[in-house]
Amino acid sequence: MQPPSDQRDESKPKRPPYRPPIGIPIREEGKATGEFDQAIPTSVMLNAFFCLQSPRTYEALVVGEQMSPEELVKHLGEIYFKGIAAK
Repeated sequence: MQPPSDQRDESKPKRPPYRPPIGIPIREEGKATGEFDQAIPTSVMLNAFFCLQSPRTYEALVVGEQMSPEELVKHLGEIYFKGIAAK
């Protein structure tokens, strides 16, 4: 519950309006058009997308297994986009 307007601390900066995290509208549109699986929550899709981009996770693949970064990106893209594609 907020205090009456005459008792609020007006020196505090106002919160900017809510904006959904980047990438959510694209995934929502993909779900609406049937390109993405509607059963997977959009927040899970977005989190998985960002987790796949963690460079430390894949360092051993590039260094230890002599896989090129381009080849790794290709495989990760296939995993992500085939994984969220509508069935």
